Amino acid sequence: MWQEAGALVFLGICAREDIRYRTIPVDAAVAAGALGMLVRMGAGRLTIAGFAGVAALSLLLFLAGCLLSPSVGQGDTLAVAVTGMWIGAGKCLVLALLGMALAAVWGGAGVAAGKYQWKSRLPLIPFFLAADVCLLAAGG
Repeated sequence: MWQEAGALVFLGICAREDIRYRTIPVDAAVAAGALGMLVRMGAGRLTIAGFAGVAALSLLLFLAGCLLSPSVGQGDTLAVAVTGMWIGAGKCLVLALLGMALAAVWGGAGVAAGKYQWKSRLPLIPFFLAADVCLLAAGG
């Protein structure tokens, strides 16, 4: 439970910063990632394969953002990496996919309502936070 709580607190702080400043505090992210690793090691849940899975997921998200569009920023990638340190690669993959789906629905509705343009950039971390809340409410 500590792992899920840590991820939720981290995403909450980063979501606030992402909305307000369109950036996340790197020093806080590094500290949160290190703390997440220590908590998972203490619980006996951090494995080399899990660590490699989080790194691979973060790298794929970063490459997709660089190659396909600049809409996924480095802060979003860092947030996924740190969240993965807290909750593990499998849950983090589900969280990232659900968060991006929520962002797509929100953005599409905003375009349909005339609030956004197709090229508008949305802060992505709040959608990761919403996805984390959804997963926790669903028992995951």
